[in-house]
Amino acid sequence: MSDTFKIEIIDNIAHVTFDLFGMKMNILSMAINNQISELAVELAKRQDLDGMIFVSAKPNCFVAGADISEIEAIATPDQGTKLSKIGQSAFNALSALPYPTVAVINGYCLGGGLELAMSFDYRIGGHSEKALLGLPETTIGVIPGFGGTQRLPGLVGPERALKMILSGEHISSEQAHAYGLIDKITDSRDLIPEAVKIIHKTPKNTNASPDADQSFLNQNKLDDIFARTWQELNDDTTDPHPALLYAIDALEFGLIHDLKTGLDYEADLFGEITASESAKKKLQEFRQRKKK
Repeated sequence: MSDTFKIEIIDNIAHVTFDLFGMKMNILSMAINNQISELAVELAKRQDLDGMIFVSAKPNCFVAGADISEIEAIATPDQGTKLSKIGQSAFNALSALPYPTVAVINGYCLGGGLELAMSFDYRIGGHSEKALLGLPETTIGVIPGFGGTQRLPGLVGPERALKMILSGEHISSEQAHAYGLIDKITDSRDLIPEAVKIIHKTPKNTNASPDADQSFLNQNKLDDIFARTWQELNDDTTDPHPALLYAIDALEFGLIHDLKTGLDYEADLFGEITASESAKKKLQEFRQRKKK
């Protein structure tokens, strides 16, 4: 494993620091996600650990998202599904670690970055204007592909998850805490001490496991939520972007299946949408906006 992930063991807790060399922000490429898988394997082998804390070395940035250039390069659904499954596999490996894990968020935590954070047992955030969380993938014509459509509903509820994913909104750490997406917020200087306290005082959270049961609402309630979502989408636009439809489909499927099955479905849908012409057009528009 490269120097991208530095591991320091302090009092039987692994402190992992993510620092992507030569970049102002951490982003997730296939190579980085493979390194995360390797990191998880290495940590799982150790018998001397009581927990793991994951932090970013970048000021005001946890992880800014996935590598957009890799998404732009997808030419076939199979390529898109492969990219999705590499990320999902890495995050599943983290969620399967046998002790409590904590993601420390004190900056941008967007797209794949939030999907990474959701694979940890607990998330702690700082009081910072830069600590923004969200899944903005639909705004660039694709859907979350590293588990976002499957893990978010279990943390914030299906209605709020739908709103966050369909709008692509960024929320503050305070909002995320109110929603249940962040477990605790504190001053930046206290983030690591508070993360240590969480590890010592709280058990392993199995809700992020790939074997977790996602079907936590009765079917009538789910039917009502999704019927209203479809109606609101039709009222707002006569021609909704396919990414919005794919996102609703992935989320709805996941709520009535276990996490592993839901992740497989998300990966297939991610492959289909990322290879589509509608996604290519949206990604091109995104690039043009970035140049201005």
